[in-house]
Amino acid sequence: MIIITAVDKGYGEMAAAMMTSVAKNSPGYETKIFHINNNWKAAHNIKPFVILECFEQGHKQVLWLDADIIVRKPLKGIWRGGDIRIIQRPLLSKDFKVNTGVIVIKKKAIPLIKEWKKIIGKAERKRIYNLDQRTFWKAYKKCPEIKLSSLQMKYNDNLFRDDSVIWHAKGHCRQREEWKTEYKKYA
Repeated sequence: MIIITAVDKGYGEMAAAMMTSVAKNSPGYETKIFHINNNWKAAHNIKPFVILECFEQGHKQVLWLDADIIVRKPLKGIWRGGDIRIIQRPLLSKDFKVNTGVIVIKKKAIPLIKEWKKIIGKAERKRIYNLDQRTFWKAYKKCPEIKLSSLQMKYNDNLFRDDSVIWHAKGHCRQREEWKTEYKKYA
């Protein structure tokens, strides 16, 4: 099992804080930060590429965490479930059904990740909001044999609840005091 993220020059400090929070609150996992020499868009769209690289290196499970995350408690429960565990958003628009900020991927899901890589590679030239999430969903629809199971919100929480394992400070959430206080513990 490996825990990974990817960053460009703008997210390096956040990724370091995130990995420090992993080491402190859920020690024992191999971790890796992929450094992208490009812009924010490229760092988000690199997800399927680096996930596949981890499987090629022999890992059986991969946990992707966006750089703007703090792990507050042990991650032991996150690994159990389907071939891919991810936050699902069934009420949102047809191609915006998941949040790819936290993804648990088992080796069995490699066909979906390869399909995601292909789709995101073709679409990357377009300026599409949350391209990684939209292309993941398209790839999933092409791979019905892959079992997708939903992560509980405690593993990808942007409301910063006390009982959550992972806090995810997407965009404007980074201005909230509870995030700033928690982030300072690891920065």
